[in-house]
Amino acid sequence: MNNKVTYDYDRQGDSLFINRVDDYEYEVSLELDNNVILDIDKDSKPVAFEFLNVSKIFKLEKIILII
Repeated sequence: MNNKVTYDYDRQGDSLFINRVDDYEYEVSLELDNNVILDIDKDSKPVAFEFLNVSKIFKLEKIILII
């Protein structure tokens, strides 16, 4: 396993998806909060986060999140 991650920001949906670069077998998603979802793999390890309404969570303008 490497420790590299990737992210994707969807400006229209205002969601941020952060996940491991290496392959994994998805098992389940857990809703940690109304706007935070954690994906777990078959080995019960966290592999991805999705933040919904991310500009509100981090109190940032949507334009700032585009890199």
